[in-house]
Amino acid sequence: MVTATNWSGGESTSGTLSYTDVTQNWQVDGTITAAALDGSPLVGQSTEWIIERPEVGGSTADLANYVAVPWFEASATDVKNKTYFPGSPAGATAYSITMLDDSNSPISFADLFNPDTLLFLDEGSAL
Repeated sequence: MVTATNWSGGESTSGTLSYTDVTQNWQVDGTITAAALDGSPLVGQSTEWIIERPEVGGSTADLANYVAVPWFEASATDVKNKTYFPGSPAGATAYSITMLDDSNSPISFADLFNPDTLLFLDEGSAL
C-alpha cells in the first residue's frame, strides 16, 4: 500500500509504502519524499499493481512463478479513506501491459478476473 502524506491542493510531497507478503508472513515499510523524485510532487490519483523481473548482479533475474497466485482483494485507499479496486470505479481507465522476455516476445499478461482480483497468465515463451 502506498499512502500520500503531506497532501495539499491535489499534490503530495511525501508518502509511505507498505508491502506485505501474506504467504511468507513478512512486511516491508518505507518513506518516499519529493526530494527522492528529483523534487517532483506526486500529483493526481493513480494505482499500479506490478509484477517485474528485477535486475540482480547486472543480469535480469529469473521470473518467479507468480501465475499460480491470483491477487485477491487488490485495493487502493485514497486520503478520504475510500477504497478502490482494479475493476472499479466503472469509469476508471485500466491498462493491462504485457511482460516481454529477453527476445521481446510476450511472456505474461494481467487479466481482471472480477472487480477486486487480478490474474497473471503465462503466454509465449513462458509456456
